[in-house]
Amino acid sequence: MILGAGNANHLIAPVFSDICDVAPADSTGQDVSEIRHTLEGVAPNRIFKVEYHNVGFYDEVYAMDSVITASQRATYQVWLHEAGTITYHYGPNTITDFALIAADFINTSGLIGNFDPYSYGGTLLVAEGAADAPQFQSTDDIYGWLYSGAEGWGDTWPSEGTGYVFNPIQPTNVSTPTNLEVMAAFPNPAHDVLHVQWDGGAPVDALWIDAQGRIAGAARLQPGRTTLDVAELDAGAYTLRVKEGSAIRIVIQH
Repeated sequence: MILGAGNANHLIAPVFSDICDVAPADSTGQDVSEIRHTLEGVAPNRIFKVEYHNVGFYDEVYAMDSVITASQRATYQVWLHEAGTITYHYGPNTITDFALIAADFINTSGLIGNFDPYSYGGTLLVAEGAADAPQFQSTDDIYGWLYSGAEGWGDTWPSEGTGYVFNPIQPTNVSTPTNLEVMAAFPNPAHDVLHVQWDGGAPVDALWIDAQGRIAGAARLQPGRTTLDVAELDAGAYTLRVKEGSAIRIVIQH
């Protein structure tokens, strides 16, 4: 699972099984599991991809048998799209014994929002039915779901090439401003100075926001062109945002 940041516990769960490294089954240390990640694309359409490669399952690898085995294996990916979409992509697997991959839980996949591990409160969106074409069900009673007899995927696992797509819910009752004030800037990347073209009819305050979401500075933009000194900003990617909401991404290089 991937745990979201912030005060609430939001869980991204491409599998509900306890996965682990297969290394204990190989005395040479050559056969291992890996978590790989990469960032692809250009803003605002970037995709952060996480791959769980050649993972084993805890109930087999740590079964306390005299001979450690890791015959059940899987590879799958989670893609986090900058636009808000989440996708699961399932790769090759060698799963044949479903008692070893979800011995003490339900074999399935889904999303969990606002999860409270003490009360089992929260909202669960979970796959029910054969893994290649399940139905997704939503419930606010996670505790009840656990003891309802739900089987999730049952004795199935997604075939290689299977994928699930979770799209964000679009906001309602949000109107678009009829006269959107536009901001442009050049050169980009900038070195020592940045020229900002603001087409608003009055001066406006703007903030520099760094890649971690922190305020890195402030600026006052005049109608027309304003030249800003950026020599004191650390090199990196920033967002220059005005209070009305207009923003532009700027890269600073020194």
